[in-house]
Amino acid sequence: MRERGSALLLVPAAMLVVLGLAGVVLDASAAFLAERELADAAAAAANDVAGAALDESGLRRDGTVQLDEARACELARATLLATGNDLVTDALARDPCPVHLGDDGLSVEVELHAEARAIFGGGLPGLPDGYAVSARRRAVLVG
Repeated sequence: MRERGSALLLVPAAMLVVLGLAGVVLDASAAFLAERELADAAAAAANDVAGAALDESGLRRDGTVQLDEARACELARATLLATGNDLVTDALARDPCPVHLGDDGLSVEVELHAEARAIFGGGLPGLPDGYAVSARRRAVLVG
């Protein structure tokens, strides 16, 4: 007995599976790209803060070399907003000052958290609409 036309049913089903897997791969790639963008922005902000947020009054008063926390926050926000990246803007909306100074007063850490939108997630059942991404970068003022 010949079963004619059985391939006609299997090909569309296989295509649906392939398209679903392609959607998962594209969403994962988009989430990875978003995490890299956050990491690059955090690294730029940390480097700018470490290089330009020196507490000049303490240096002049008693020779203390340390970073100024208020200036560090201001510089980090300016650097992050200059990227023009919506993901970075979202991270700043969650935490307006993502800068943390180290106990030594010479190191700075910038930590960003955001939600990366999924490309296919909303259209495929079982996949999320977005992915939580974060990045943390550290820089040290060297004297």
